[in-house]
Amino acid sequence: MGKYIMIIIGVLLISCSSQKQQYQDPKIIAYRFPDKIEQLLLKQIEEKPDDNYGLLIEHSDKNGKVITLVKEYSYFHFNTSYRALIGEKYYPISFPQFDAKYGVAEDAGEVLKRKIQSRDSTDFLTKKSYPLYHNVYVVKVDHENKIIFEGYEY
Repeated sequence: MGKYIMIIIGVLLISCSSQKQQYQDPKIIAYRFPDKIEQLLLKQIEEKPDDNYGLLIEHSDKNGKVITLVKEYSYFHFNTSYRALIGEKYYPISFPQFDAKYGVAEDAGEVLKRKIQSRDSTDFLTKKSYPLYHNVYVVKVDHENKIIFEGYEY
């Protein structure tokens, strides 16, 4: 009898943990950079290995795109489905132009619940935060993906 209870408990624990893992791993939306950009980023990653790399991608009418390699994850990096394929590994992507302005650094379910509870209130607030990154590797490209700057910005 005790063996059966242990087996049932083991099955329940395994099934609960597998469901939890499925929830934590969002479906990946893969991004692929042109080869020259990917090689520059890969070179930096290989020279200074770190498990916590992430990318910031900004669009500018003047310069085209700015791709920044950062070492620390923000809330948005942890919770994004957007991933850049660099070499043979995916790295999380954040879009600071939008995340800093509109992103909410809270659990989505809690935000929805609070909004429903304060439906007619103008006092509905959310936590907005976006980290400032310093000493980062940056690749700037024009509208044709030609590299116009590559290096560290402090």
